[in-house]
Amino acid sequence: MLEQQQAWNRGDLETFLKAYLESEDLIFTSGGKITQGYEAIRKRYLDRYGSNKETMGQLGFEAVKIEPLGDLHLLLIGKWQLEWPDQPDKPGMGGIFSLVMVKTDSGWKILHDHTSALAP
Repeated sequence: MLEQQQAWNRGDLETFLKAYLESEDLIFTSGGKITQGYEAIRKRYLDRYGSNKETMGQLGFEAVKIEPLGDLHLLLIGKWQLEWPDQPDKPGMGGIFSLVMVKTDSGWKILHDHTSALAP
């Protein structure tokens, strides 16, 4: 999570996305919508946040609970906060997330991401 947060805050979307499983099995749910597949999720992030420090803002994570789901999966529940310090008129936002992660040969990867925003 720390590497992902640092990549985001550098404006490095490609490194941020390395935490996700590069597969059509990957699912992202947010705002009442389901996005499936790595490339579709990558496009969603690009369309919404761009790929530079100014448009992506500053992201913070807080892990609340990590629960093993057997030897190859785990559930991670946490909080997120996104701010744009250089754009004082742009309101920050935050919320909660739950991740189902799968252990791969290259480490733990996000298989399912459910992210929700708190009401402003």
